[in-house]
Amino acid sequence: MSIRFQLLLLGSILLQACSSIPLAEKLSVEEQNSINVHANVNAALVCNQPADYPKEACDYATKEMEELLGKTGWISNFEASPENADLVITFGLPNRRPYYTTPAHNPAFALLAFAIPFWWSDNFGYRFEATCTRCSLNTTIDTEREGTIVWWGFSSLINISPNRALQNDHERELEHIKLQLLPLIQAINKNA
Repeated sequence: MSIRFQLLLLGSILLQACSSIPLAEKLSVEEQNSINVHANVNAALVCNQPADYPKEACDYATKEMEELLGKTGWISNFEASPENADLVITFGLPNRRPYYTTPAHNPAFALLAFAIPFWWSDNFGYRFEATCTRCSLNTTIDTEREGTIVWWGFSSLINISPNRALQNDHERELEHIKLQLLPLIQAINKNA
């Protein structure tokens, strides 16, 4: 084997298979079919910010929540006030581990990760409360889970599992959120 081929192989392994993260479980076909409803809901996002956190943290979390819930296709407007909204989403700051505290932030680990696996636990998913203002329904949406991230040159072998991947599959996360939001959306559609 030529040295050029060996370097190409090594580089492709390092670039293609560096991490393995857990995914949310896949919904059954019946559950996937049940979330295919149409809605046009006005929502208000309310961030519960701790006093000792900067305002930017809540702004970032609000933007993340708006992007996530906007992908449902059910919410057309996030600019409504809580009094005028069909749906009020109340959430706190996500419990995420800062990137700089993980082994992936250290360049020395990047060199060693080809041969030595590194792993750490992290939180995935979302937790928030959704309230239907016109139908007085309230539910807690909880897709939070703890998972292990594996950082290794041969992580592609672990990624063969259907519940692991190189990157997070936000579609699965969104399906779980839609399934838990479905009763509120149906109640809003019924009262419209």
